[in-house]
Amino acid sequence: MYECRLLKIEPERRSENEQEYRWLSMNVAKAELVNIGPKETRKRLLMGVAMLAVGVVLAVVFAHAGVSRGWYTALLLPFWMGTLALSQARKKT
Repeated sequence: MYECRLLKIEPERRSENEQEYRWLSMNVAKAELVNIGPKETRKRLLMGVAMLAVGVVLAVVFAHAGVSRGWYTALLLPFWMGTLALSQARKKT
């Protein structure tokens, strides 16, 4: 998103106070660069919400069914997929 360039300042152009190279940070993302369009953003948003809902439903089912604690590790997958999809939709990547 951001690009950092090291520019060498020629000795004859340096002022008396400048003894090292100058770091200039250029903000390339002024116009917000995106990797995906609105359709893909919406798809990832819906997938994220759906996976979080699946995780919540499974958690409730596991709680009422009285399954052992080891089964709760299976909830990692839908919650991780849901948060990842929501993050990608939010950042449009």
